[in-house]
Amino acid sequence: MAGHAVRTAIVNGKELPVVDAKEMLTFTVTEKDVKHADPRSPKTCAFAVAIRRITNADSVCIGHKFAYVPWDTDGDGEPDIVRRYMPELKATKVIEDFDKTGKFRAGEYRFNPPSKTAKLGSWRARKNRSEQRQQKVKGRRYEKKKTRVINPQFVGVRNMTGMVHFILNNKKATQDIKPKVVNG
Repeated sequence: MAGHAVRTAIVNGKELPVVDAKEMLTFTVTEKDVKHADPRSPKTCAFAVAIRRITNADSVCIGHKFAYVPWDTDGDGEPDIVRRYMPELKATKVIEDFDKTGKFRAGEYRFNPPSKTAKLGSWRARKNRSEQRQQKVKGRRYEKKKTRVINPQFVGVRNMTGMVHFILNNKKATQDIKPKVVNG
């Protein structure tokens, strides 16, 4: 769903808090990492294999927009938090190419901390400011605009990119929502 961010993640059966990373993560993907990688898999792509090798994390999840990496902050060998990174543009293009062709260029890559507008909770602050502006313009109070409720009829998940597409219609809301997987 657009605008909603993951706040907890389950790693090794434990629910861990997800926090925005504060520093950059730079790593090298080797040919060995590429050999053990699977296209179209967020948990076993070449980036995930390389980060697991470097950080000794059990489960790493890499997406086009965000990467989730478990971290051990207290040194007991178990992850305590999950850090959220944004892959740089070069890395995003490599992910897309790897998912389409299965070919991956080994080399050095960088995941950045989320930008100011992509941080956890930033969408809520923007939404609240927008609502306040709508309600009060030049000292006058206006009624909040009514929004049209759209009922999703079909939810398709595209395997190749992990994007969720909503195909909407205006039929009754009593109909069941049936998920269907669409092959890329």
